[in-house]
Amino acid sequence: MIPHRSWNTWDALYPASFVHLPSGLFVRVAAYSTKENRYDDFRGGKGITYGPRTLDGAFASCRLHLAGTSLQVTFARCDSFSFVGRIRLEEAGEWPLRFWIFLWVGFGPPHLEGGPRGTLHLETPSGLEAYRQPPLILARRAHRTWALALRERPVVAEAWEKPSAFPAFIEARGYYARRGEKEGSFVLLRFSGEDTPEITFSLAEGGHGEEARERADALLREAPSLLKTERERVEGEKDEAYRAIRDVLGWNTVFDPHNKRIYTAASRSWAAGRFGGYLLWLTDTLYAALMAAYLGDEALAEANLEAVFGHAQPSGLLPGMMSTHSQWIDRSQPPIAAYILWRIYLRLQDEKLLKRYYPLLKAYRAFWLRERDGNQDGLLEYGSSPRGDGHFVHTLLAAKNESSMDNLPTFEGARFVPETHTMDLADVGLNSLMCLQEEMLSRMARILGKDEEARQLEEEGERRKARVRDQLWDREREIFAGRFWDGRFTPHLAATSFLPLLSGIPHPWQTEAMIRRHLLDPEAFWGERPLPATPKNDPLSHPPRYWRGRIWGPLVFLIWDGLRRAGHGPLARELAERSLALFLGPWRENRHCYEHYSPDPSLPHLTEDVDPFYTWGALLPFLHLLEGEDVSPWDA
Repeated sequence: MIPHRSWNTWDALYPASFVHLPSGLFVRVAAYSTKENRYDDFRGGKGITYGPRTLDGAFASCRLHLAGTSLQVTFARCDSFSFVGRIRLEEAGEWPLRFWIFLWVGFGPPHLEGGPRGTLHLETPSGLEAYRQPPLILARRAHRTWALALRERPVVAEAWEKPSAFPAFIEARGYYARRGEKEGSFVLLRFSGEDTPEITFSLAEGGHGEEARERADALLREAPSLLKTERERVEGEKDEAYRAIRDVLGWNTVFDPHNKRIYTAASRSWAAGRFGGYLLWLTDTLYAALMAAYLGDEALAEANLEAVFGHAQPSGLLPGMMSTHSQWIDRSQPPIAAYILWRIYLRLQDEKLLKRYYPLLKAYRAFWLRERDGNQDGLLEYGSSPRGDGHFVHTLLAAKNESSMDNLPTFEGARFVPETHTMDLADVGLNSLMCLQEEMLSRMARILGKDEEARQLEEEGERRKARVRDQLWDREREIFAGRFWDGRFTPHLAATSFLPLLSGIPHPWQTEAMIRRHLLDPEAFWGERPLPATPKNDPLSHPPRYWRGRIWGPLVFLIWDGLRRAGHGPLARELAERSLALFLGPWRENRHCYEHYSPDPSLPHLTEDVDPFYTWGALLPFLHLLEGEDVSPWDA
């Protein structure tokens, strides 16, 4: 691994932890409240406000909240082999004497290297120096040695074999109890909030123990100025929208311990919690790759692409979801991969990406054509193939999962046909995105010198566009809509009806009709907070729940690009401005980036169905960034 990316907040389970990915060495913050007799290591992100940071982990800050007390935690890399950190008690919810701050040091997952776990040695000064000088921790693994130096002296410094045993220990026996061990797999440093409301430390690697110690001591003296300089740099970088996207992507970028790779999770709390350690949603990860490319982090963009395409199946399918607990090799998600890759290529101008992934994207297209045209009419349906044992495999629910919009009202009345492994509904969004996929593939083929393949893809794509234009246009309602196999249009509409704009499908008169009658209708899709997934005047949008009556970043992003393609640049710009305003309200208030948002100002954004720090929520400010520096996918 490139050394300058080794240290970061890699551990999805413990955000308040700085981890050296190659070795697994970590420094982790925890706390204890006597008032509530509760120990907290803030696993899964509970009790954390994610602060400013860089994408690559050169700087990361957050606030930890426990029983009314707030701690500010900051890490800043000095170079590829060292960092400094600080913990500061900012607000006390009880007498600080009874609020304790802990610093754990040890080796553990996640890490890339094999072999045995490293060893720790706690060096305590002797004689009177023991009352004046803090201890030093030496960590060793294979040929590597690190030293951790402290500015403040802890009340207790001791070794533990298992950190998991400590919560029960302190909650049962109180903060005065100690073990007194000097040898163990982990070192625990205990500080009282009264005695040490601020704790500063440094960690450095050296060729041997003495060199590591000298480097750590030197960095400790510089730590206050280093932390101040880095914070000012990070907080002043570009504009607010850019910084928000950067912070969300940075905090949700973690290490997948099962596949041994870096990726941006949809939500680090989801990955660490309900999904057992890692979680890769197909479209979420693609959007993360795109945003990383536009923020200038080519390595992170490529890491996310590798995570997606690394799970490609022999059938050609790109799985909709891969996690510790469930692997969806029976279903995909909407086919946006070629569109995202083309956009990334235009941004990075790296032809190697096209060469590497074009064959997999061709196979992915073949999967959709082979396995998702149940009635063989040239229009596609979502489905679930009889493969694997992912949750809900080969059911209507799994087919809805493939749309990524599980409870969208447009699926009301749809049946799952076991013989075809599909719904009996040609979805307008799916077919529009399939046309887009073929267009993007044809552009890639031209770049790669595959002119005959490009011509064939163009011809087949144009035929599919004609089918959508003619067969999925509801003349009565003047909008594109899904259609059941018996010829009926879906009675319920969704924002997916505007996706033909993105694929260049509509006649000009169709575009104008559906924008005028539907998109700009304040009772349906428009307003101060525009573009909910379903019309506000649809009874099934009330009460709003998940894909019903809520605003979702991915749909807003795709339709924004569709409006630009259709020649409605000013309307797209207005959509971007309103989306940014929608995002910045809760971001400024509590640094929340929601999975989805409420279009109704009288209703809260945060409900039981909403993750408060979700990667694709950053697509809303991303539109603002693109308005200023985008490369058009259609003009290239």
